[in-house]
Amino acid sequence: MDILSIIRVILTLTADSSSKDDCKTCAPIKQFCSCKTDINNRIYQVTCKTMPTSFKNVCLNFLQSMKFSDNTIRRLKGDPFNNMRVGHSNSVAFDFNSGIIEVVEPSLFKAVGNFAFELSFDSNRIKSFPSAKDLKFVSRISLASNRLSHVPAFQLCEAPSLKYIDIHDNPAVREINAAPASFKYCSKLRSVIWGVKSMNCQCSTLLQYFKHPHEFSGLPFYNTKGDPVVCSQSSFKAFRGMQSSKIDKRLVYSACDYSFASKPMPSICLILILSSFFAIV
Repeated sequence: MDILSIIRVILTLTADSSSKDDCKTCAPIKQFCSCKTDINNRIYQVTCKTMPTSFKNVCLNFLQSMKFSDNTIRRLKGDPFNNMRVGHSNSVAFDFNSGIIEVVEPSLFKAVGNFAFELSFDSNRIKSFPSAKDLKFVSRISLASNRLSHVPAFQLCEAPSLKYIDIHDNPAVREINAAPASFKYCSKLRSVIWGVKSMNCQCSTLLQYFKHPHEFSGLPFYNTKGDPVVCSQSSFKAFRGMQSSKIDKRLVYSACDYSFASKPMPSICLILILSSFFAIV
C-alpha cells in the first residue's frame, strides 16, 4: 500500500469517527437550545429558547420532537431547517406554541416536509395559513387559539396525510355550518376540533362533502371534550339531534334524495310531460 492510500484510509476513518461523534453532540446549537439523548447518547428531543440560524451542523438522525419558545418570531420561515440532517425519519413533532407568530411562510413546509409528522401553532397570532401541499407525512396540525378569520380548509387539505386538525378558539369557528363543504377534499380526515357543540346540517353542504371519497365514514367534527358535534338544525328530521360522526354517505343520500336527483329523467316521464304540454296548446 503506497503512502497516498494510507493517508486516504486515515482520513476516511477520521471522518467516520467525527461523524459519529457529531451525532452525539448538541454543541453547535448549545447557545440556543438544549438536547435530550437516549441511553446510546443519541439526540431525540431539542428544545430552543431562541431560534438558531441553522441546524445544518447537528446530527439529528434519531430526532423525535422539537419545541420552540422564542417569543420574538413574527414570521416563521424555513431557513433554519434547510439541510437538516434528520436521516430517513418522517416522524418529527414540531411545537411552535405560545409565541407571537403572525405569518407562517411556505418555505417552512418545504424545509420540514419530508420529516415532519405533527405541527402545532397554538396560542399565536396567525390570521391565515399557507398551502400544506409540501407536508407529505404530517397527520396532525393544530391552530387553536389564533386569529384565523376564516377556516383555511383548502390549504390544510392539500396535506396528503392529514388526519387531525384543531382550530378551536378562533374567530373562524362561526363557519362550522359550512364545514362539510369546506373540508370535502380532506380524504383521510378523522377529526376537526371546533370548540362548538352544535351545527346546522343542511343537504347542500352535506352532499358536497360526501360526493368525495373519505376514509372515515361519518362527519369528523368534534368539540374540545372530544364529543361529536350535534346537528341542532336541519331541513330534515333525520338529522336533528344526531351526532355528526353518525351521519354517513348512505344516510345523506337517502334523506336528501340524492339518488333520484342525480339520475336523468326517465324517457317515459319526459314523453308524458311533453304530450300534456302540446295537448294544452
